[in-house]
Amino acid sequence: MLIYVVAMVITILFLIDMLSMRVLLIFMLCAFLGFSYVFPDKFEGFEIGKGDIKNIEKGREAFGLLLMAFVFGLFALGKKLVK
Repeated sequence: MLIYVVAMVITILFLIDMLSMRVLLIFMLCAFLGFSYVFPDKFEGFEIGKGDIKNIEKGREAFGLLLMAFVFGLFALGKKLVK
């Protein structure tokens, strides 16, 4: 749950232009490392009932972190292009 609060705070700080490029890149890297750490040994998709629930939940969390890394990367790219 804390990771979603962090993502929200980073997004708000980006929107009010109080976030440096370095911080964005660090959080992007952390989210990507989190993705590779959480990703299950056996990916069984996202649908409940189609495999082991633990693998499905780990897959969902991992791809949520990957999505966060992508969004933080877009924030960094936007920050670089605006300057």
